[in-house]
Amino acid sequence: MADEKEIGEVPTTRLARESVVEIVAMSWVAVVFTAVIAVVAGGGWTNAMDWAATSGESVLGEIGWGLGIYVPTLLAFYAIIFGGQRLAAQATAWRLRRVLGLVAEAMFASFVPALLLMGVACLAEPARAGAFFVIGPVSAVMFFLAVQLGGFVVFETRHQLAAALGNHEWAARRLGALPTWSRKSPWVAILANALAASVLGMVASFSSARPNAVLGLFLLCVLTSVGLVLVGTFTSVLLLTARDRITGVFVRILSIGIYLVVVILAAELLLSGPPVGGAGIGLILIALLTVTSASWPTPGVPAALRPWTLRGAATALARVSLERTRREAQEKITALTPEATDAVSPSLADWLSAGVHAYRSS
Repeated sequence: MADEKEIGEVPTTRLARESVVEIVAMSWVAVVFTAVIAVVAGGGWTNAMDWAATSGESVLGEIGWGLGIYVPTLLAFYAIIFGGQRLAAQATAWRLRRVLGLVAEAMFASFVPALLLMGVACLAEPARAGAFFVIGPVSAVMFFLAVQLGGFVVFETRHQLAAALGNHEWAARRLGALPTWSRKSPWVAILANALAASVLGMVASFSSARPNAVLGLFLLCVLTSVGLVLVGTFTSVLLLTARDRITGVFVRILSIGIYLVVVILAAELLLSGPPVGGAGIGLILIALLTVTSASWPTPGVPAALRPWTLRGAATALARVSLERTRREAQEKITALTPEATDAVSPSLADWLSAGVHAYRSS
C-alpha cells in the first residue's frame, strides 16, 4: 500500500518539450535510415532522389488506409491509458502509460520518412501536391496526439528522484570542466563562421564559373556553409554534453558521414569540369574551415580568437544547456522532497504574521 501511495504522488505528466525532443531524435534516426536505403536501392547518390520520388508516389497511393489506422490507434491509446488508471493496479497502470507513450512517439517518428518521400514525389510532379492539403492537417493531429501521449512517460517517485540527483551532479561536474572563455552571444560567432565559409567557398567556385551558373553556385556555397557550420557547432555541443562514450561515438560517426557526403559531392563537381568544377574546390574549403573551427585545439588558439570559433560558440551553448539541466534537476528534487522545503527557516513576514495571529487569539 505504501508503494501505491508513493506512485500515486508522482506528477501525472511531463513537459511537452521532453516528448518533442524524443520524437525529433527518433525521426532523425528514421530519416537517416531511409536515406541509406535510398542510396543503396537507387545505386548511388545521383539516383537516390529518383528512387525517393518513385517511392513517394507509391506512398501517396497507400497513405489513405495508413492514416485510417494511425489516428484511431493513437486515440485508442488514450482510452487504454485512462481506463487502465481506473481498473488496473497503479504499478501496472504506470508501466502501461510509459509503454504506450513510447510506442506513440515511435509511431509518429516512423511516419516522418513517409512524409519526406511524399514531399519529394510532389516536387518531382507538382500536380500531386494537392494531397498535402489532407495529409498536412492529419499529420499535425498525429503529432499532437503523439506529444500528448509521450507526456505520460513518467516514472515512479524514487526513480525520478534518483535521476534528478544524478542529473544535478552530472551537470555540475560538466559545468566545472567547461572553459570560461566562451562568448555570451554564441550565435554571433556562428553567423560569422557561416559568412566566412560562404565567402571562401564562393571565391573558389566563381574562379571558373560561367555567368549562367553563378546563382546556382552561390546557393550551393551558402547552403553548404550554413549546414556544415550548424553540424560542426551542434556536434561539439553534443560531445561536450554527452553522458557516455556510446553517444560520443554515434555523434562522431554521424557528423563524419555528413562531411563524407559533401566530399563525394565535391569530387563529382571536380570531375565534371567547368563551369562547376571550381565549386568542388569551394566545398572542400568550406568543409576544412568548419572542421577546423569546430575542433581546433584550445591551447593552440589565441585567446582573442577562441570565442569566435565554432568550438567557442558550442562551449557557450553547452554551458546554457548544462545550466538548464542543473536548474531543472534542482526544481525536480525540491518538488519530490517536500521535507526539504519544510526545513526552510521562516521569513520575517512569517514571524510577524504568527505574532499578529497570536495577539488576536489572546
